[in-house]
Amino acid sequence: MPQGECLAGRSEITGRAMKYHIAKGSLAEALVMPLYSRYVCSLRYPHHFTDPGLERIFALLDYDFERRRKLLESPMGSFAALEMAQRHDAMVWEVREYLQTHPWASLVNLGCGLDDTFAQVATATCHGYHVDKPEVIALRARLFPPARNETFIPADPARCDWVEKVGASHGVMVFAAGLFPSLTNSQVQQIVYTLSHRFAGGVLVFDACNHRGAKLLHGGKKGQRGSEADAPFCLDRVESAKDWSGRIQSVTARSCMRGYQDLEKEVGWLSKALIRFCETVIDFRIVKIRFQSQVFPLPKRG
Repeated sequence: MPQGECLAGRSEITGRAMKYHIAKGSLAEALVMPLYSRYVCSLRYPHHFTDPGLERIFALLDYDFERRRKLLESPMGSFAALEMAQRHDAMVWEVREYLQTHPWASLVNLGCGLDDTFAQVATATCHGYHVDKPEVIALRARLFPPARNETFIPADPARCDWVEKVGASHGVMVFAAGLFPSLTNSQVQQIVYTLSHRFAGGVLVFDACNHRGAKLLHGGKKGQRGSEADAPFCLDRVESAKDWSGRIQSVTARSCMRGYQDLEKEVGWLSKALIRFCETVIDFRIVKIRFQSQVFPLPKRG
């Protein structure tokens, strides 16, 4: 990519406002879609989803949102948007709960994309760390320059080199929305193992589904030579996550679609059926792992 080129495409200045063009099929378009899906849900269910900051974000972008809105009005598109909104709402709920007992905490948005969770929950005392691949962080920095209490870390979320850059003296909460389903079982287990040693007393929150959900998401893809470790991440039994590290205090889970707020009575018959499908067939849930509070040194590699 030529030096100085915006990852979102060209930029235009209209009056005092700068707008960033989002090209069809670009990385920027993929990153904006979760935000727009949530925005559509906030219009459809205003008593359940509110995020005034989204309108400010979209005002910065030059993109054909009307075309995308029509796609999200289809039955399946509507449910996909609801799924993203519910997952985001669950993450916000979990972070706010953690801040009640750890107001000075470090909040790590792992695989952050353009997610604005920290902007929604930030207090005067906590600090946000946004971790994602360099090209994603470059786009994020161009659209949303970090505030005083934010740090952008360009790093592969699947590797754990970034942990040394996170302050851990006042508590750490790592939340990963939509990241782990894109990784392998071994990658997720390595992340959990590393965090359990580096962030004693910390918390990790992520979304997961069972093997049926992983199969649907990845079209039946298997690991190399049928290896379970290299297969797409899934979690059939929540309690089995305790085997990933001896430094795990507890593992709990809640339904993503109904465990935080239940919209089943407000949606159509197809969405009702899909909500039940998420709960009973693919077991789509939000998992929370608490690490033991004792400090343990991370074993050296090799």
